[in-house]
Amino acid sequence: MGQVQYIECRPIHEMGVRELQDAMARSDVTAAAAAAHFCSRIEALSRQGPGLNAVTEINPDAASLAAASDRERAAGHVRGPLHGICVLIKENIDTD
Repeated sequence: MGQVQYIECRPIHEMGVRELQDAMARSDVTAAAAAAHFCSRIEALSRQGPGLNAVTEINPDAASLAAASDRERAAGHVRGPLHGICVLIKENIDTD
């Protein structure tokens, strides 16, 4: 697995939305770095390693969407409490 990003001695994958938003507001982490971390973690745990296969699809635009979110935040525009936060949708929800 890639380098784990820590904020205040905690890995970002253990943080809640509010903690991640606070870290982004302080520029401790970016949405792009968080997205890369979570994608790396999914790869390591779901597709390699224990092979959980728990995540079947990742948005191919995740990195560019996260970078766009970072640019908006840098320009002073935060759209809401989930701005820049990665979201995972369970496969049992029909998205078609």
